[in-house]
Formats: sequence, structure tokens, C-alpha cells
Amino acid sequence: MKFKKYLTERQEREIVTDKQAKEFVNKWRSKMESKFGATFNFSIHFIKDRLNHPRNKIPISTEEMDFVLNGFLKKMGSQFKKDIEAVKNYRAKPRGKNKKQLNFNELEFVVSSRSTGISFVFVLKQDFHQKNTVVILPITIMRKKKFAVNKGEEVIVERKTIK
Repeated sequence: MKFKKYLTERQEREIVTDKQAKEFVNKWRSKMESKFGATFNFSIHFIKDRLNHPRNKIPISTEEMDFVLNGFLKKMGSQFKKDIEAVKNYRAKPRGKNKKQLNFNELEFVVSSRSTGISFVFVLKQDFHQKNTVVILPITIMRKKKFAVNKGEEVIVERKTIK
């Protein structure tokens, strides 16, 4: 009985398709490159899998994700641009063996929407393969009301209603 209930719930959820994920990634890639000169390194596979992940219970739509990122840019746009320039101009060597530790040329951001419960974690870091470039790498995207932040800068984005 539980398995049938799981199947019906799964079918009722609006699942993000490859086409929607591709449009979302292309839109944000061009927006980040034109506005900030940073490479938006999100794969279509990552976006599709993270937004549709069963732990979210209700899948995250591309519109909700778009809202969270736009809210982040409205709230932190000028500071984010300064952070990109600081990371871009920092002279550092790539990390050695300790891959989990953030280097001084990396900044971690946690963007949360309290009303929708969406938390999006990404790292801003230098690209050592191309000179003077910065890469935005996603860590995770999830719908979790009380998302704990251990490190990084937490940015709260509020939303009153969900369409």
C-alpha cells in the first residue's frame, strides 16, 4: 500500500525536464558572464537531479530557483561583484591534498529563501586553467526549512507568496 502511495505522489509532482534545465542553465550562464564576467559552471544534469531529488518532497521548480538567484543578485549584487574581483585578483596556488578546506581564493555562499525553504550553496573560486577568470560552482540545492550553515556567507531571500 505504501509503495502505491509513493508512486501516485511521485506522478503528481511537477518534474523538471531536460529542456527546462537547459534553458535555465543557458539563461543564467549568459547573465553571469555579461553582468559579472564569471563563468556559471552548472551542468544540466546537476540542476535536473538536484531540483527533482526525492528529499525535496515537492520538487523545486526552475521559477523558484530563478526567484532565489534574482533575489540574491538584488540583495548582494554590488558586494558580489566586489567579491568576484577580489577572488579574480588574488594570487594563490591551487590547493594540495586537503581538497575539502576552502582556500583564501574561494568564497562560499548560502542563499536561502525562508518562505519556500529553498537553500542553494555555491562556491566562488579562481579558475587556474584560465587567467583572471572566476568560476561559480554549485554545491547543493535543497528544500529544507532549517538549513544549518557551518561556514560561508548566508544570504536570506524572502518571498511572500508562491505562484
